[in-house]
Amino acid sequence: MKAALLAILLFSAIMFSSIIAESTAVEGQWITYYEVKDLSTDLPAKDTFEGLEYNITLRINVTTESPTCILKLCTNLEHSTLQDVYWKLLKDYPGINPSDWNPNQPCVEFNQKKGTLMITSYGKIPDDITKSPLNSEVILHEIVENYTVIELIDSGNYTLDKISFNVIDTEIKEYQDLLSDKEDVVTTMTEREVVSKYIELSEDIIGEAKNEANMGFVDEAKRLLNLVPSNVDDLPITPSQSFVERVFIPVVGGLSVVIVIVGLLFVRSKGKLNYTLKVLEDQIKDLEGIVMKASRVEKSISTRLETVRDRLKNLVGV
Repeated sequence: MKAALLAILLFSAIMFSSIIAESTAVEGQWITYYEVKDLSTDLPAKDTFEGLEYNITLRINVTTESPTCILKLCTNLEHSTLQDVYWKLLKDYPGINPSDWNPNQPCVEFNQKKGTLMITSYGKIPDDITKSPLNSEVILHEIVENYTVIELIDSGNYTLDKISFNVIDTEIKEYQDLLSDKEDVVTTMTEREVVSKYIELSEDIIGEAKNEANMGFVDEAKRLLNLVPSNVDDLPITPSQSFVERVFIPVVGGLSVVIVIVGLLFVRSKGKLNYTLKVLEDQIKDLEGIVMKASRVEKSISTRLETVRDRLKNLVGV
């Protein structure tokens, strides 16, 4: 009995190890590298635009071998107008026989042989996939998110791995760049302590522009963003507390002390009255200018200064 049970366990272990050896890798572990270039310039592509052509170089690591499994590499791009094939094999791979494969078809089939497949795909992203007409006058521009350009499929039609892009058009790109510029402007406003009402208004405009763009109204979003200032140099700055403490509060305190001193002078020495009045009149003149400046910056400070000024005027009878 024990011998029979041991034989069953041994047979099960052999079968399980066989299944593991012939299984394919889990999804997402096949394409280990890819690079995208603009086919017309051969420069790395920072963005992917509808209607433009690209070459995508990719590396596929086949870590397990399955003699009966046929893998399929497919592109969803249109045929390139600059190249006469869809694919170019960059190095030998045991699963592809270079003499009998057809590189000028959207899908390439190959045997699942252990090794590294280095291959380049040429193709064009379809025209106008980001655009949809709302009516005869308005065209919506919307990002096509996760647009699959290359897909690796097993013999059971299961996707093992893929390469996807977010596709945009020139209008969307203009909006994105303008949005980035205006958000930088708001950051600069905050750093320079521009009056908060300007910052709040700019943030509200940017938020509304994002809403418009998300609905496809990119042109309207750009018009809104252009309402946000490009230069913050001429915007009013919020007076800092240190500035208030350094300039206005000492003035108020100093003038209050003067009022006290004047009261004492009235009591102790009427002979010095003329000199004191002259000093106070000069202080009042200076204070008039300070009140005028303060009224442009902070109303509460201006009000406090006006109170001191009026008390001085009453004292000297001006």
